Amino acid sequence: MSTRNLQFYQKWNKSKKHMWITKAIATAMPDLYANEDKKPEDVPVVLKLFNPCGAGTWYITEADLDEGIAFGYCVIHEGELGYVSLAELTAYKGRLGLGIERDEHFEGTLADVMQKEYA
Repeated sequence: MSTRNLQFYQKWNKSKKHMWITKAIATAMPDLYANEDKKPEDVPVVLKLFNPCGAGTWYITEADLDEGIAFGYCVIHEGELGYVSLAELTAYKGRLGLGIERDEHFEGTLADVMQKEYA
């Protein structure tokens, strides 16, 4: 993890009431490409974000929090591995004016997520 990740984690929090990136998540978040040579069952999902009013779930496995770029398994209509902009997710407002939320109770690996989404 970049030492700056810890300094900038609050940039991606919408409010102090509901934080996307806690200190624990910022500390646990690997840098981009850190999981490149690992098998899916060895890659933990550090952060799960979802759209509470429609399609969209992002299982983040690594990120550059300084730049606001994350990588993981993204499911809108179909699942795929890819990059996502935290700035775009922060700015999104869906139905009823609700934005993207963090699943505070999710635990699992990339393999778990891919198996669940394909089932």
